[in-house]
Amino acid sequence: MKVIRSSHGEFQTDERGLIVTPKEDIPEALRNFTRVNLAEYHRWCQENRIVPAEVIDILLVGLWYADADGEDYEPPEVLARECLVLELVDATEVIA
Repeated sequence: MKVIRSSHGEFQTDERGLIVTPKEDIPEALRNFTRVNLAEYHRWCQENRIVPAEVIDILLVGLWYADADGEDYEPPEVLARECLVLELVDATEVIA
């Protein structure tokens, strides 16, 4: 189980990225998200020699969300990832 955290609150996903927190327990600002791209997050961590976190900043992952046309995708924030990698350049084992 992973926790996705934002300034609005958090929700839990299973290892496939499906949101398992009951909808009514998710903060209103996060309720449109339907799943998290954990596979891409894990690849990015591996490429950057980062140990994947159990509690993940929402900016570091891609998310699918429900909209009027069905579902759309919001990619991870590149700047947030770049800042994290730059902060950890000297570390031998890091957690994102």
